[in-house]
Amino acid sequence: MNLQLRTSHRLKIPLPGLLIAGFLSAAIGCGSSSGEPLASVAGKVTQNGQPLSGAIVMFVPESGSGGPSGGETDANGDFQLKYSTGETGATIGKHRVVITIPGTEAPAPMGGETKPVKTEPSREFFKEAEVVDGENALTFEIAEK
Repeated sequence: MNLQLRTSHRLKIPLPGLLIAGFLSAAIGCGSSSGEPLASVAGKVTQNGQPLSGAIVMFVPESGSGGPSGGETDANGDFQLKYSTGETGATIGKHRVVITIPGTEAPAPMGGETKPVKTEPSREFFKEAEVVDGENALTFEIAEK
């Protein structure tokens, strides 16, 4: 008996999915306590003055020590960061901030479909922020041209 596996579809994982998967795998690989001093970070993301929902907000320490923190904006554009261990907050210090607006992908074609589906790529915006000891309330504005 000769078995062959054939695939006709490529597996597509959108960028935000990869970011979340990487963030979760980092959290699983770490212990329950970060050992790093953390501070609470919450805030809002707006786009052209309006709340931006569903954006992924990642803080990556510039110092190279400590792990990333991330969160997702709600319907009001509000977010709260969780450290890579699952604790609330981010490491104290300067961070590179990556805000990702997830794109849309075309669904797999169904039998006989020929109508094209409009897709949009994910978009990333880069900011900087400094996390200080205590409570941090930050606002990021995304201005599209």
